[in-house]
Amino acid sequence: MLPFPVRKDNASQTVLLSFADKTEPMAFNYYATGAYLLPRFNTGLVIAASKMKRGYIMDIVDLDTKAQAVEAGAHPRDQKALDGKMEELAKGLQEKVIRLRAPEDLYDIEGLCRSSRFVIARIWSRNEKSEADQLGYVVSAERLHNIKTKKGFTYGGKDDPVLLAFAQGDWPAPGEITSPWAAAPMVAGDCRGSHNLHILPMPINSQTSFWSGPILSAVTLSCNIHTGRIGAISDQFALGTPWDEVRRQASQLAIQFRNAHGIKQPATLHEDELEYQEGWKERRARLEGRFTLQPPLTFGTNGHGNGQGSGGRASTPAAAGRGRPQEID
Repeated sequence: MLPFPVRKDNASQTVLLSFADKTEPMAFNYYATGAYLLPRFNTGLVIAASKMKRGYIMDIVDLDTKAQAVEAGAHPRDQKALDGKMEELAKGLQEKVIRLRAPEDLYDIEGLCRSSRFVIARIWSRNEKSEADQLGYVVSAERLHNIKTKKGFTYGGKDDPVLLAFAQGDWPAPGEITSPWAAAPMVAGDCRGSHNLHILPMPINSQTSFWSGPILSAVTLSCNIHTGRIGAISDQFALGTPWDEVRRQASQLAIQFRNAHGIKQPATLHEDELEYQEGWKERRARLEGRFTLQPPLTFGTNGHGNGQGSGGRASTPAAAGRGRPQEID
C-alpha cells in the first residue's frame, strides 16, 4: 500500500507500477539502488531544489527467515527445530528490518543489497530535520519459503515482485527510475525459478518464450489525489523506444550465457534456491549413500595408486646409489 500525499495544490500525482515474472524481490534492488541513490541515474540528486537533494531513507528487510533461524541456534538439518524457530520469528507478521540513509550509508546499502537475502522494501523522502517524511516507494518484499505449508516451511517459488512508486516532484522521474534496467542485469529466477539470467524489460501484454523469462514491465499512472481517479496510462517499456535495443542486447547475452553454462553454476542457482527440486533431492539422497571415505590417492614407483606395486605389494624406495629415485613412471 502506498498512501497518496496530502496537498491542496497540484492534484496530479504520477505513480509508477512495475511487476516482474520468474524472478524474486531482490531484482527490484536495481530500482532502489539506481535513481534513489546514484546521480549517474538521477541528476536531480545533485541539482534539484526539491526534497530529493536531501537524499532518501531506506527500509531494508531480511527475507531469509531460514538463515535467521540457523543464526539463532537451530541446526540446519533439524527440520523440526528449523520450523519451530521460523514460526517464532514470523509471529505477528513481524519483519527483521534496518533503516539506512542515502547517500550517507551508500556502502552499507550496496553491501546488503547485493544478495537475495536483503531487499529495499520502502523508501521515504526526508524533511528539514533529515527524518523520514513521505513514503514514496513500496515493494512486495516477501518470500514464499517463509510461508508455512502442510510440509512446514518449504520453498515454493520466486515470488514475482510488485512495485509502487511515486514519480516527479520530490521523487525521480519515470525514465530515471527505470534506467538501471538498460544495462540488462542478471537476476535469479527464469525457467523453473532455478537459474540466473538477464532480465527482459517488456511492454505489457507481451509474449515471452526463450526460457520463460525473467521479464519485467512498468507503467505510469496519472492519478488525481483528490478524487482517486486514474487518468493517462503510459507503458514505460513500449515498442518503438530505445528499450527495443536493450531487449536485443539482453537477448543476446541470455542466449550466450545459457549456451555457455547449461546446468552448471552460475547458470543455475544454489540447491537451496532451486524451485521444483524434489527430483534433485531424491537423486542427491540416492547418490549420498554411494559416497565412501578413502585415504588420499598416492603413487608408487611404477605408477600404481596408493603406493601399491603389482600384485598388491607396497613399493619400496630405490636403493641408495642404484637406479632412479622414487618417482612416477
